[in-house]
Amino acid sequence: MRALFGSVSFHVLHFQTCLRVRSAGANRVKEMNSDISAKHRKPWKRVLYEKQNYRDNFVDPDKFLDQLNVEQPSKSHVSFASLFLSASVVAQQFTVVSSFITVYKYLLLDNSHLYKIGALDGALLIVGYGVQFLLDDGKVDLKRSIHTTILLGIYMRVAAPVLRTLTSSFSGDTIHALALTFSTIHLTFHDYAYVNSENSSFSGTLSLNAAMFTAIILASRLNNIELVVALLFLAVICFSLFPSLARLVKKRSLNLHVLLTVIQWIAASVALFYLDTALFVAYESGIFIIWLLGPYVYFYMQVYKKSMRGPWDIAEVE
Repeated sequence: MRALFGSVSFHVLHFQTCLRVRSAGANRVKEMNSDISAKHRKPWKRVLYEKQNYRDNFVDPDKFLDQLNVEQPSKSHVSFASLFLSASVVAQQFTVVSSFITVYKYLLLDNSHLYKIGALDGALLIVGYGVQFLLDDGKVDLKRSIHTTILLGIYMRVAAPVLRTLTSSFSGDTIHALALTFSTIHLTFHDYAYVNSENSSFSGTLSLNAAMFTAIILASRLNNIELVVALLFLAVICFSLFPSLARLVKKRSLNLHVLLTVIQWIAASVALFYLDTALFVAYESGIFIIWLLGPYVYFYMQVYKKSMRGPWDIAEVE
């Protein structure tokens, strides 16, 4: 039996070896035939309306990268002044958020600033509508604006008792962490293109909702109902009305836009300097990165930008 099994195993191995040799020989013959046929074929040409003895997706490995062109695009070079002006919109909104949080901190430390915050709301409304009236050639409907302001104040006063106790079961650290998170969301998804007049309508609804949520949870930590109303009214001015004014100012005059940003920066810096040194340093660092360092790095890195063009690009008619 062992001899019989040994003989069968030997024949099986011999048969498998013969198949492998035959298969290798057949593959070698095919390669030789393909080489011979390839030598007799016409060279491949990059033409469309000619029948060639090649596959439709054939790529010539020897000539594929011969037409590769690596160059620095001249049209994409952006000036530092243009980058500075674009970054000023981001710095402006960052200053608005920082100023709002600064006002909240002042009210949290001393709730006797009710008349000051009320005067601030009134002054911002008057100045804002006045600037818009002058820059927009008197197209502002003052009667409608006053009517809207009064209704908004009434609604906030009615809802203030509920809002004041909205987060009474949460700790202060949780509220401040949520406020920081949603302020970051607001700055990330804010419609900066609208302020730059690249969009005709404001589309930053997510950013606006995040900002108003931040204002509501911060206002709920105040003890006075009137302070809650005043802080929410300030939030409406900063996050809802200010983008339209900033858009109009930049559209009318770039110098006025830069002046407005500088005034905001000085006011926020002075308020934070007397409030908290750590917050002052954090704000100034953020302004430096957003307004100066970021545009400079982008401007410097433009020299390393390369454009690669080759036969894979869509043909352009000149």
